Amino acid sequence: MWNLGIRLWAAWRFALFLAFAAGVLFVVYQVDGTGAFFVWTLVLALAGVVAVFYILRDFVRREIEHRRGRL
Repeated sequence: MWNLGIRLWAAWRFALFLAFAAGVLFVVYQVDGTGAFFVWTLVLALAGVVAVFYILRDFVRREIEHRRGRL
């Protein structure tokens, strides 16, 4: 059951980051339209999404391996 809990927690954190990135992009789009600032913000947001995905994936793997070794 803890395995599911860890995975759900990671999915929730990823969803929160996606919502935050979408909110920032929405505000920048409202201010700048599709100008250069929006494009650079989009690139940084996508890089952040990829980074958060890999960070959470590695965290979940380490936590599962740690718990398996301990139990």
